[in-house]
This record gives sequence, C-alpha cells and structure tokens, in this order.
Amino acid sequence: MNKTEAIQNFQNILREYQAIKTPKYRHADYEDMIEKNETLQSIKEHLQGNKIYHDLVNGISQTLSKLKKDKSLTKLSRDKIWSNLSERGMNKTIRPSPKRKFKDADFPIKWIIQGKYECALTNGYWNEKNFEVMEVLGYALLMCLGEDRLPENPEPIFENLKSIKELETDLAVKELLRNNGNAKATITNRKIYSISFDEIYFRRAIGLKMSSKDILALLRETSQAEFKLPYPVIVKDSKGKEKIHNMTYFSRFFELGKEDVKTRKDGVVQARTYQIDFSTLLGELFVNNLKSMFNDRVDLKFYSLPKPAKIFYRRFLLTNNFRRQDLNLGTIVAALGYQDKNKTNLLKTITTNILKPLKKDNLISYYNITKGLKGKKIIIKRNDDCRRM
Repeated sequence: MNKTEAIQNFQNILREYQAIKTPKYRHADYEDMIEKNETLQSIKEHLQGNKIYHDLVNGISQTLSKLKKDKSLTKLSRDKIWSNLSERGMNKTIRPSPKRKFKDADFPIKWIIQGKYECALTNGYWNEKNFEVMEVLGYALLMCLGEDRLPENPEPIFENLKSIKELETDLAVKELLRNNGNAKATITNRKIYSISFDEIYFRRAIGLKMSSKDILALLRETSQAEFKLPYPVIVKDSKGKEKIHNMTYFSRFFELGKEDVKTRKDGVVQARTYQIDFSTLLGELFVNNLKSMFNDRVDLKFYSLPKPAKIFYRRFLLTNNFRRQDLNLGTIVAALGYQDKNKTNLLKTITTNILKPLKKDNLISYYNITKGLKGKKIIIKRNDDCRRM
C-alpha cells in the first residue's frame, strides 16, 4: 500500500469513527472496531507524527477496551456479576438533583411526587453516584446482618407508623439538646445498625477505579445530603403493604466515620477504612425497608448504562413488580426533569438514551410508543429475571 492509499484509508476510518454517536462504545460494533484498528496499524509507517492519526488510534483503542469489557459482562449471567441492592423507598421519592443544575441559593431543592407530596433536599446535591453508594451500602449491610447471606424472610424494624413518628420526635429533641451543649443526649435501648469496610471492597462493589481521596469525597457527599420526604415503608402491621411516613424534619441517610490506614511520607492518605452508622431517622427507614425485602437487585452491568436509563429504571421499574408499565410522556418528563418542550425531541431522547439501552441490556423485553388519553404513551415490558432479591 502506497502513501496515497494509506491516507485515503485513514480519512475514511476517521470519517466513519467520528460519525458514531457518543458514548462510542455503546454504539460501535466490536468486529468493525477490530478491523479499523488493524487497518490503522498497517498504515502506521505512512502517518508517523500525524497527531490526528495518533488521536484516532488512541480513541479506537479505548473504545475497543470498553467494548471488550462489555462483551465479557454480556457473556456472564447476571447471577455471576457482582450485584448490589437498590431500596425502593429511595427510588420512589428521590429525584436526582445534580450540582450543575442547582446553586446554593436554590436550597432547599423541592419537587412533588404523586401529584401531592412535597419532597425537599438541603445541605448537598444528589446524582447517579449517590444512588450507587446507597446500593453498595445496602447490600453490604444485609450481608453483614445475615453473616454473608441475604435474609430469606422480611423482618421490619418498626411496628407501625406511630413508632416511626415517636422515633423522629425523640431524635429531633436529642439533636436540639446536643446542639445546646448536652453531648450525652442519646436514646437508650436503641439498636444502631452499622457496617465497616475498606476501599478494596468499595471499589469492587461499585465497579470503579477510584482514589482514596475520591472515595472519601463521594461517601462524605452522600452522608451530608439531608432530605425531608414522604417515605414509603413496610412496617410489621402493614402485612407487606407499603405505608407512607411523611417526614417532619430533615434527615441524612447515615453518619460517616473513617480511619487512615496508609499514609505517604508527604502526608497524602492512600488508604482508609470506613464505618457507616445508620443512626438517623432516614437511615433507619432505609434499613427497615432493606430488612423488609423492599428492594431490588442491580449489578455492575447496570451501572454502565447511560444515566437517563439508570434513573428511569430505578424510578419506574425497580419500584414495583408489574411486568408491564404504561407511562404518559408527561409523567416521564416530570420524573427525569427534562426541560425540552418539543415532544418530538423528547421522544427521540427517551428512545435513544433510555429505551434502547435498557432493551440492549436485557432489562426490558419490549417497548412501544403509542397514543394515549393524555397524549403520547410508552408501553414497557420488563423481563422475568429482573426482579427483587
């Protein structure tokens, strides 16, 4: 192959690669990427020193690496992929509120669910990674309580809604006393649910390569966010049916403790262990629902989906046992916070970023966009193997 032919091949590959939608590893074909990479390597001698050529080789190599990882995950059954547990009360009530969309002046950030319940977030933001943290912690807690086994039967903490209201009042009074200098203000005979883990476990469970600094920042961010929510709970007298505790005060999911276990000579901490205490009202509601088996399985393959697909799946499919869901376009838009008023663009966005990825990942078996009484309606069927623990 002469130089002219090499340049022509290079330009063709560049044009085709640039035309692939982002993220490219989700839209590229594995075999096609291998062929393109081999062609680029064969014309290397003619394009040495060409920055665009080297950037293209690097881009295709990275795409191939991600495709190869995704392909290996696809070959595994979901039972063989690391799974965490996603608690339903959190998924039913919390709407993502990322920092890029809000400012400190917006606090408390508010939204409405079920057309009547007001939810609020203060002292922080909430995004996809915070959901994943809570899923990692939920699985770790149940495995700890069951001594490396998930529970076989539901065991709610609370007797009824009245007992939750009493705890919330007691916690609020004790917090007020502590703020006024009474450090010993505690609730006696109260069991505190706690877990501890190191960063090796956390990286494996969340499926990310993170530095010790980044792990601490993510856990701290998750622990500091405070919510006031109409929280769905399963209590002992509800016979497996959910009831709503409408929180009166803001509460966090957990209190965070840490210990430095490896520090460089320059003072940079390289490894830590963490203790999570679910000692808050929201923390106990979270644990109550986990112990009540009010949760669903999510795995590392799920975490590689586009953010809108994960948010949609948590909000609409992990919160019930129905195989079929009929959703109005307006309901989806409100839950995901889309601002685009153009319905054609919205449907295209939902199809591309949510429905197709979920179907490709085998989390739904079917979807169809049709007309409903309130405009466009989306019909979705989930697979039988995507269900609660």
